[in-house]
Amino acid sequence: MAATTRRRIATRARIADTGSVVAIAQKHCVACHAIRPTHEAFPEAPKGVRLETVEELRRYAVLIEQQAVRSDVMPLGNETGMTDDERRDLGAWLGGE
Repeated sequence: MAATTRRRIATRARIADTGSVVAIAQKHCVACHAIRPTHEAFPEAPKGVRLETVEELRRYAVLIEQQAVRSDVMPLGNETGMTDDERRDLGAWLGGE
């Protein structure tokens, strides 16, 4: 990894706070991964995975890292338009928790 990339990731890690990560989850995850999903395709959270609280985000940190940070599998089809910066913020927070 280039030094510039490492510095950018390290800088983003310092600004990834819990509030911004919860906002990312609200924007990109909870339409499907909620106790009452609002996405028309999901009457219940897929695989029972809910991501509405900090505790739930921590509980599923490994899955979130695999599906939404290291890959772009989630959000499904990137329907909500999750950006690379949001993925980096999410990853930085998960790595720091």
